[in-house]
Amino acid sequence: MKIGRLFSRMRGQLHDVFGNRSPCAELKVLLGRLQDRQSALREELAHEDSASKRRQLNLALRVAELQQRKGLAQKEQLQGNCE
Repeated sequence: MKIGRLFSRMRGQLHDVFGNRSPCAELKVLLGRLQDRQSALREELAHEDSASKRRQLNLALRVAELQQRKGLAQKEQLQGNCE
């Protein structure tokens, strides 16, 4: 699945949960969740011994990092509208 589609799907899920929130508020929640996911993945990766599971966790971590970068880029674009 492409990163853009995954990020868009996550925004859609948040919209369903939070209703009509500003894009800045949605982005803040998304970035917070991504940071939590990254820290959980890093912790799990540190304790994993299996090479195949480590590869899988590394891939998930890279995807989360790409999503966070994309979210930060969107936040930069909305900079005038956000706090």
